[in-house]
Amino acid sequence: MSSASDDFWDRPLAPEEFRSRVAKAIAELETAEGVVMREYLDWFCRKYPTGADRLAYIRRKMAELSR
Repeated sequence: MSSASDDFWDRPLAPEEFRSRVAKAIAELETAEGVVMREYLDWFCRKYPTGADRLAYIRRKMAELSR
């Protein structure tokens, strides 16, 4: 049985909303760590531009870890 709070966490986000939330979260980190996180995120999104690409990467890495 699903609760209302689960719906909040499980609902899909539109790409623009996701990017907006990520940008806001990173902007709040005004430290060197925030800069590094932004660089990693930018690299990851360039290397794996679509959701399908990102899921394939995660599945590959999870399979490697579970061996």
